[in-house]
Amino acid sequence: MPPGLLSEFYANLIALTHRFGGKAFLDTSGEPLKRALSAGPDFVKPNREEAEWLGNSISDAKSAAAAIAKLIAAGAKSAAISLGPHGLVWQPAKSRSVFYVLPLKVAARSGVGSGDATVAGFVHAAQEGLGSEDSLNLAAACGAANCLADLPGQLHARDVHRLRKL
Repeated sequence: MPPGLLSEFYANLIALTHRFGGKAFLDTSGEPLKRALSAGPDFVKPNREEAEWLGNSISDAKSAAAAIAKLIAAGAKSAAISLGPHGLVWQPAKSRSVFYVLPLKVAARSGVGSGDATVAGFVHAAQEGLGSEDSLNLAAACGAANCLADLPGQLHARDVHRLRKL
């Protein structure tokens, strides 16, 4: 979060987005995440460490699923938690099943920005109306493709397409 913004910034932005018919996808942590949940974001994706403020130690898919349930109970409509090299866990809605994808093995240059690339994959999947499994596979492929890029956020579509097929 940029310095100087109030911790309510994301909550206010989510409310404004919803008022104009948009969807809000959020990747933040701490107090801004806590406050944003009350505004009902359509999707949140903290990583393991960012989600542990919920009171759970997150060490595997099962404990991540428990933390996701708390995120959804607090207001998120959908939530995913990145376990870094141990995979990605996602619940597309309160009444839906929890999905888990194993990490894609890549010769990583850097993981910086992979969470953002994963969120971008979820956003694109929602825009395209993809089903749950395809959405999760695309998001995981985007995160892994970012690890192959020369700089954060400069992943290549060819890497995403190749990784989606694995």
